[in-house]
Amino acid sequence: MATTLFQRALGQTQGRIEPVGFVPMEGTHAFVLGSDTPGVFGRFMPGDYAEVAQTLDLTGMSFVRFAAALRGPSVAPVRGSWRFAVLLGGVEQYSEPLPVGTLQTRFDRVLDVSKRSGLADLSFRLELTDSGTEAIESELPAVYLDRILGDVSPVRPVLADRVPEPDELSAPRGGPITLDLIDVGHDGVDPSSVRVLVNGVVAMKAGIAQPGFDGPGAGFTVSGDTLTVALVPTADFPSQAAVAIHVEAATRSGVAGAFDYAFTIEDYARPRLVGAQARAPKTVHVSFDDAVRQEGDDAPTDALTPTNYALTARSAPGMPVEVVNVEVISPSSVVLTLDTELSPGSTYEVTASGLASLAGHEVTPDAASFTGFTPVAPAGRRFDLYRLLPQMNRDEDSGDLKKLTAVLQDVTDLLLADVDRFPDILDPDLAPQPFLGRMLDDLGNPFPFDLSDLDQRRLLSVLVSLYREKGTSQGLRDAIRFFLGIEVSSIDAFHGTTLVLGESALGVDWELGPDQRFDLYAFDVTVGQALTDTERRRIRFLVDYLKPAHTHFIDLIEPMPPEVIDHLELGLSELGVNWRLH
Repeated sequence: MATTLFQRALGQTQGRIEPVGFVPMEGTHAFVLGSDTPGVFGRFMPGDYAEVAQTLDLTGMSFVRFAAALRGPSVAPVRGSWRFAVLLGGVEQYSEPLPVGTLQTRFDRVLDVSKRSGLADLSFRLELTDSGTEAIESELPAVYLDRILGDVSPVRPVLADRVPEPDELSAPRGGPITLDLIDVGHDGVDPSSVRVLVNGVVAMKAGIAQPGFDGPGAGFTVSGDTLTVALVPTADFPSQAAVAIHVEAATRSGVAGAFDYAFTIEDYARPRLVGAQARAPKTVHVSFDDAVRQEGDDAPTDALTPTNYALTARSAPGMPVEVVNVEVISPSSVVLTLDTELSPGSTYEVTASGLASLAGHEVTPDAASFTGFTPVAPAGRRFDLYRLLPQMNRDEDSGDLKKLTAVLQDVTDLLLADVDRFPDILDPDLAPQPFLGRMLDDLGNPFPFDLSDLDQRRLLSVLVSLYREKGTSQGLRDAIRFFLGIEVSSIDAFHGTTLVLGESALGVDWELGPDQRFDLYAFDVTVGQALTDTERRRIRFLVDYLKPAHTHFIDLIEPMPPEVIDHLELGLSELGVNWRLH
């Protein structure tokens, strides 16, 4: 038998497998008709299909329940279409076309078999329908089958085949709400008993669709023991709205049931620019009413792309500004950094264009107004240039003089704000980063270490005290602890190796050392941990700088690292070279 595209990958991307494109409801495996891997193309004849079937004993069974997920081809075939069908005893019971380019789930499907008994073949089929006679090329779609169960429950009536499905998170905003009411008995469902509430509002009463849900196609149809309800909203649900459904129904013999379920509408709202606020002379915080794309890849739809923002002055003097950088504050807000200071007190307008939400919806091109950042001025200060002019000149002013002084006032206010910040510049805890190095240089910082901003601020607060402790053992311990976080175990007087006549050998267990006077002022420093090369260099620098001038620093003593034993590797180790007997 010739191998077809349906058969050549059985057990890999088709058949009962652990799929990649679908998460099974229970366990790890599902049955795949078609191909779990997208992008598999082939030539098909009209009517070609893949099918899986099983013989069931329907005696005493009420329903056959199954779950499925349908992934159509990325592009519709040039002719015909793919469809999913369920057959019982060779007779089609259910079918629907596969969606193009998306994956849709069907977790609420049932077949009513309450009126049947004996053995019957249950078949699930993926089929190419086409009225033509020539082969066509198409991408192979996928149908995932899961949780195929026989239900012997005698509950009457039964609610099934709901669209949108219970707990669905992306239901169409204006799509119909459909559901099936099935009676496993012989009475059938009484249409006049059907009552449906949507978010507490009566949408169907006595089988009649009510205003607001009575769009084209609304109502009910009866097929055998199944009553299908269709509600068609006349207005879209809000984006991401939670929709609660309550259903009441009874059989013609009076057996009643009530059901509740819910789903969530798709995210389709376009985000809006809802506010802006100047937080500093060159920074503006901008907020949206929904999360926006913030990947930082300079994409035209990204909220971190500076060219997506424009600031316009709406009052004089209104210094023109441009956005040079954008940073994240939260998923729905960003901070804009400007190329120059805003004019204090002037009205500005910011617009955002081309941005998109996380769901891909374009941001509504709205504008938000804000006031240029006005620095806090000391109480009682009045520095109004226009008021400082002679009254005679102000009386003769036609308006141009006031506009000119407003421009000069803009610059003056910014200069005064810089002067007002001088006390902050002198405070090590508040000074901007560029001033920290200058403050350390002013104090004669002798330590050539590369320090972070925080460590520079810490050093500014203790540098004078380190100078005071220079030449003391405590000062030496404090400095090593401050810069390296390492505790000095001890500072010990140096003792050279003692010569024993007749026993000591020069260069073996004895070395020629200094005289006794040198020993009196020599010392070793001992630490309690193994050091890196950088730590070793820094400690030696600190000791040499902080020790008394007449003393001699001999050695830095640290624990010996644990012995690493090289084990024998056959074919690689060589005795006495890279391996030793141990």
